[in-house]
Amino acid sequence: MKRRILATTLVSAAAVVGLAMPASAATTGETRLNDCISRNVSNNEGHGWGQACDGFNVNGWMTDDRADGRCPYVIFYTTAGSENGPLVGPKDTTRTFAFRTVNRVTGIGIGWAGC
Repeated sequence: MKRRILATTLVSAAAVVGLAMPASAATTGETRLNDCISRNVSNNEGHGWGQACDGFNVNGWMTDDRADGRCPYVIFYTTAGSENGPLVGPKDTTRTFAFRTVNRVTGIGIGWAGC
């Protein structure tokens, strides 16, 4: 009986944790270590890496891979929406960044916008 209760508790806790993160963050190579979340990000527009430590201090880099007038950026999903790293462009440009988010980071992704 104790095993069944423990298993049910663990499954319930895993479900709650899964609901707290954006789907894109929960299904990719995101790692968590010493209160830091880090993730390699990429799509057709660019590739990079982002990290959030202590929930608010973020840093990383992004490279624009295409000459298409669109600039990729790292997205930091937070408890109140999202905050973005800087836009990067033109093609073959790499930009590093570090800043403090207003709200706690819960996941990391990638986006793009017109340059």
